[in-house]
Amino acid sequence: MAFQRENMVYQVVASRRLQWDFLLWQVPVLSLTAQAFLFTIAVGGSSSQLARIVSSLLAIVITFLCLTLMARHREAEIMDARWLENFEEHVWGSDPQQQFRVHGKAFVQKRPRLGVDGGWTERIVAPLPGGKTLPGFKTWVFGLLCFGVAAFLVLVSSAFAPDVFLTPQPPTAAPSRPAVSWWPDPSADQECEWGIGIWCW
Repeated sequence: MAFQRENMVYQVVASRRLQWDFLLWQVPVLSLTAQAFLFTIAVGGSSSQLARIVSSLLAIVITFLCLTLMARHREAEIMDARWLENFEEHVWGSDPQQQFRVHGKAFVQKRPRLGVDGGWTERIVAPLPGGKTLPGFKTWVFGLLCFGVAAFLVLVSSAFAPDVFLTPQPPTAAPSRPAVSWWPDPSADQECEWGIGIWCW
């Protein structure tokens, strides 16, 4: 009976950890969607100065909100992963090959041995010694910070140099003055005005 209860709790925590992991990686997707829309306005050639400033401020706010939300989801996921690691160590601690240890340090130690099967691209996607990949959470935090820095630069340029992102307009030719004659031309459709002379155009 006690084993069934422990097994049920283990399944609940494992499912909750998967939910935190899903929510964690949904944040960058939503952030990139919002950032793409806001940067279209911020660096658009036809946007006004006010629109650039507002969109840049919103991009900075979204960057901050997404970073804090990712950190919150990451914290909850790590908490559940450590609980699962302790449970597996307590229940299957006598396993010499750690076949049933699928969370925590035992999983981290076995993961880099598999590789990513990327051929020559492994040097790019797994550049660390031993074929290890870059930590996903840290790289995405750095990427979102780059968006925030770019939004801040656009904000500064829009406030102090608003003409930087404007699309240059082609020069417009001055309107030509209509030809004026003293006498009406019967072959042309002209309007005439009688005064000291006859003005037609």
